[in-house]
Formats: sequence, structure tokens, C-alpha cells
Amino acid sequence: SVALIKDFIERKMHAKLWALVALFTTFSSTYAAGVDSTYSWQNVEIGGGGFVPGITFSPLKKDLIYARMDIGGCYRWNPATNRWVQLLNWVSAADWDLTGVDSMIPDPVNVYELFL
Repeated sequence: SVALIKDFIERKMHAKLWALVALFTTFSSTYAAGVDSTYSWQNVEIGGGGFVPGITFSPLKKDLIYARMDIGGCYRWNPATNRWVQLLNWVSAADWDLTGVDSMIPDPVNVYELFL
């Protein structure tokens, strides 16, 4: 049923987002503090399968990051809450196939516009 498919997709997306948060948190804290030669780098566990085929950074605003998922959806990083914000929540379960994002690019003039 559509409800089961929606639940399955949402669980996979949440698992991927947590993996991204862990990756960005590690990267940003290491980058901000400088590379520490005593740090032991390890793999990040990604649960739920799938991947993030696209990450885009705004050229106009620091920490404005967008990510697109392989099973659909587009997210914006909110540094104030350390969470990803779903940008396609307006799509109904009946139209779940409209959440596929093949590519994305931030507007080079308007910092608050993203082309999908």
C-alpha cells in the first residue's frame, strides 16, 4: 500500500540523514580546528542502504548546504539546529514519484533559491 511505501522511504531517508549529519559534523569540526595528526579516521556507518548522489554548497552563504537522495527528496542543512530540513514535504504520498531530484543548483544571485 502507499502508506507502507511512504513509511519505508521515510525510514531510509532518516537513516541516510543521520549518516550525513555525522559526516558533516566530523568534517566541519576537524576543518574548523585544523587537521589533527593524532586523530584516528574511521569509516562512517550508513544504515538503511542507498546513498546521497548530490551535495551542493551555496557560493553566496556559508553553511548553506543542499543534499539530494537516491530514492528521492531534497534537503537543506540547518546549522542552527544541526538537522536536515526536507524541502519536498508538500508532495503528497499519492505523488511520491515527484520527489526524484536528478540535479540541483543554487541560484548564483538569490541565496534563497535552489533549482531542482
